[in-house]
Amino acid sequence: PSLLKKLDASILFCPGGLINTPVSKDYKTVTMFRNMIPFDRIQRSKYPYGLMRIRNWILERIMLKSMLKADLVIFISDFARQLINESTGFKIKRAVTIPHGINDIFKISENKIPNRPPWLPEEKYFLYVSIFDVYKNQLEVVKAYHLVKNRRKTVEKLVMVGHNKSAYGKQVLHEIYRLGLEKDIIVPGEVNIKELPGAYYYAKLNIFASECENCPNILLEALGAGRPLLVSNKQPMPEFGSDAAVYFDASSPSDLADKISAIVDDDNKRKQMSMKASKRSLQYDWCKTADRTWEVIENIL
Repeated sequence: PSLLKKLDASILFCPGGLINTPVSKDYKTVTMFRNMIPFDRIQRSKYPYGLMRIRNWILERIMLKSMLKADLVIFISDFARQLINESTGFKIKRAVTIPHGINDIFKISENKIPNRPPWLPEEKYFLYVSIFDVYKNQLEVVKAYHLVKNRRKTVEKLVMVGHNKSAYGKQVLHEIYRLGLEKDIIVPGEVNIKELPGAYYYAKLNIFASECENCPNILLEALGAGRPLLVSNKQPMPEFGSDAAVYFDASSPSDLADKISAIVDDDNKRKQMSMKASKRSLQYDWCKTADRTWEVIENIL
């Protein structure tokens, strides 16, 4: 409060979702809702009893309190906006939805083809990019891949990129070895973000199996690559992917295996999906996101 007074600030913007400064008539407050996990009790219950459960329980309450007292809440998906409105009894003063954009490095075109990362296999591959966590369903993706491999004489490799040093990550790695897939599934861990556009672009299929997102940045990045997409059917994924992706039940390995089998050898289907993904990606631009954000913040004065 003393700094706000010293600066004679008219607006306090808290993009992290928490407003810890007392309400005052001297300035307006703006916050954003970007963390969905505290509000998804099904996903919260997947964490063992301990720090993460307590943290998410606390975050749910203080984030709701912040949104209720803010003069403006910026949501990054309509799905999240509806969920919070229902949670608060539609008591939020003022709200707007502004989705995130796609970083320029992920916008691939004929004149902008990325290099192929050296850690990728020489063979064709499926790609899943995401931190290894309980709601990201890497276990189910591994099991689905095993089913596909048993159905076909030859099968592409599976590349799973992302931080995997958690207890869940170790569980996924154990499942890979248990199923005898250590030569078929490549787990490079965390990689340089500059190498991700190439990883998306050269994949035969991109997979995103998360069951809990607010604005799925990885889905947006994959759209920018213009490659076929298989995506979890949980909202807000269909909100962002629209008809540019094939949707599956992320909790069902057999459903994902069926969806992969239906398109992996259909060249025409994959080509159509690639075109739709590229077209859909044009709707998400960081410049538009930034301009719209400053516009709505200025409008609350």
